[in-house]
Parts: sequence; C-alpha cells; structure tokens
Amino acid sequence: MSNFKNMSDDLLIETFEKAMELNLDEDFCNLIEKEMDDRGLVIQYNTEKQKQNN
Repeated sequence: MSNFKNMSDDLLIETFEKAMELNLDEDFCNLIEKEMDDRGLVIQYNTEKQKQNN
C-alpha cells in the first residue's frame, strides 16, 4: 500500500511535477503516476519547461 493515499490531490500533482522537474527515479515517478491514475487525475506536464531548465 502506498503512502500517497493520504495526500491531497493537489499535493500529489505538485509532488509529481517536482519529481519530473528534478528528474527523480523513474520508479518513484511511476508510483506517483499510478496513484494519480487510480484517482482519475490527469495533468499535462510541460516538457518545454523541463527543457528550459536543462
């Protein structure tokens, strides 16, 4: 069971966006993404923003 269950939708999305921005471990990002899918949350991560930061 994931500890993400206790997080608000907004915090979960913010965590995912930050994890992507920081290029964190793919498995970690996948766990967050799975929880978002389970909740029916959809976001469009801005890849242009990520490219500008590199």
